[in-house]
Amino acid sequence: MDIASEDVAHYIEHSIEQTLAYQYCDTDELKSRIKEVFRLRTEFLENEVPKKNWSVLKASGSSPRYWKFVSNENLVGRPEWQTLDDIHSEEWIENVVLRLLEVPTIGIEHEKNTLKQAMHGWMSGLSYGEIAQNCGAEVDDTLKLLGHTIGYKLQESLGTLSQLAIAHYGEENLSEISRNWSSLLQYGLGELQQLDLFERGASDRLAVWGISRFLNESGITERETALISYLRENADAVINFINDDPRVPRLSVSRITEELRIGV
Repeated sequence: MDIASEDVAHYIEHSIEQTLAYQYCDTDELKSRIKEVFRLRTEFLENEVPKKNWSVLKASGSSPRYWKFVSNENLVGRPEWQTLDDIHSEEWIENVVLRLLEVPTIGIEHEKNTLKQAMHGWMSGLSYGEIAQNCGAEVDDTLKLLGHTIGYKLQESLGTLSQLAIAHYGEENLSEISRNWSSLLQYGLGELQQLDLFERGASDRLAVWGISRFLNESGITERETALISYLRENADAVINFINDDPRVPRLSVSRITEELRIGV
C-alpha cells in the first residue's frame, strides 16, 4: 500500500464505503460502527507493523499478530532458510517448524513429541496405521492429526512463514528444501523428486513413495520434466517395480500410471 500516512484514514474510509457489508448497513449508527471497527484495526496495524512491511504482510497473507510473533522470535532470521539440506533436520524442526506452535492464533494443543513423531513418520513414507502405532494413538485420531492439525493448521502457518522468508531473502537465495518444506509436509513427502511428481499430476502418496524407491535403487537423480520423461521411457521397469512393491496398493499403481501417463 503506497499511501502517505496522513491519507491512510481517508483511504480506509473510502474503501469501507465500497464494501458489501457497509452497503447492507441500513442505519447511520451501523455505518458509523463498522467504520469505527475498521479504524481501530487500522490503528492497530499502524502501531504494530512498520508501514514499509505492509506490502509484505499483504503478499504473504500474514496477520499483524503473526508478523509480530515471527519478528520478535526472529524466525525468518534463522540460518536454516539458506542452508537447509536435510528434510529431517532437528535444528530446522525444533527452531523453526515447532516454534510455530507458540503463535497465539494457531490453536494447536497436541503434545510436541507426538507432533514430531507423526510428522517424521508422515514424511518418511509410513502408512497411517504405522504412524498411529508409533504415536500410540487410534488410526482415526491419527488421520485427524495429520489431515487437520499438521496438514492444515501447521502447514498453513509454515507456508505463511515461507512467504515472509521469500520476501526477506529473495526466492533464489533460499535453500530449495526450506522453500518447499511446507509442501513436503502437506503431501507427506521426504524428497524433492517426490514433490516433482506431485507438482506434475501425481496424487497418490504411497505410489509416489514406491516410484521414489525405484529411483533410489536405480541411482536416478533427474528432476522435474526430465524425471517424467525418464519414467515414461522406462515405463515397463517402473510399473513392474511398483507392482512388486508390497507397500504400494494395486489401485495406487493404476492411479499414478494414469496421472503421469506412464505406460499409457
